[in-house]
Amino acid sequence: MAHTKILTILILVFIIGCSIKKEYNIDDILNKFEELDKKYETSWRKEKLNLINIKYDNITLYLEDLNDLKIKQNKKNLVELIDARILMLEAQKEFLLAQNIDPRPLIEIKFDTVNGSLVNLLNLTGLFCENKENILKGIPHYQSSAEKSQKVILLFDKILEQSLEAQQKIGTGKNRIEFYDFPPGRIITSNKISKNIIINFCK
Repeated sequence: MAHTKILTILILVFIIGCSIKKEYNIDDILNKFEELDKKYETSWRKEKLNLINIKYDNITLYLEDLNDLKIKQNKKNLVELIDARILMLEAQKEFLLAQNIDPRPLIEIKFDTVNGSLVNLLNLTGLFCENKENILKGIPHYQSSAEKSQKVILLFDKILEQSLEAQQKIGTGKNRIEFYDFPPGRIITSNKISKNIIINFCK
């Protein structure tokens, strides 16, 4: 009888122990990012939407590994760091889907001087009425990519603002991750211009 009680207690201790989430520190999470980067041939510090360096087929697998890592985590700030990385990959996945449907360059607004006056010049490369269906199908994916990118930046800003250690180990200013260097507003602006032109000029 005593042996049965001891065995029951040991089993309960084991179950409780398995249910407790492991506590990681920021170094553990960043090291895990580096490990997964090697596995999936990318670099989370260098990824950005106009220069994606992860293969589309690897994104889902990478996300699965990150979600497994997140389940084992119970510190809010580190969960947010993992969430930011997850959103980075989801934003890139949506961008790649959009480019597969509508591979033309994003519309850009540039300012230049013409006859002494400052004017807006639009780069409308590939924006043809013949591409109307693909352009309209691609816009929601571009929009989703932009929205996820905005969330990535907000999350990283929050993490960096709240932790000096995060500032030192993730980087700020000139040393910040390159994802910051492609503002999601470029996608949103391109979508608006593309949609307006297609709707107003293509019948």
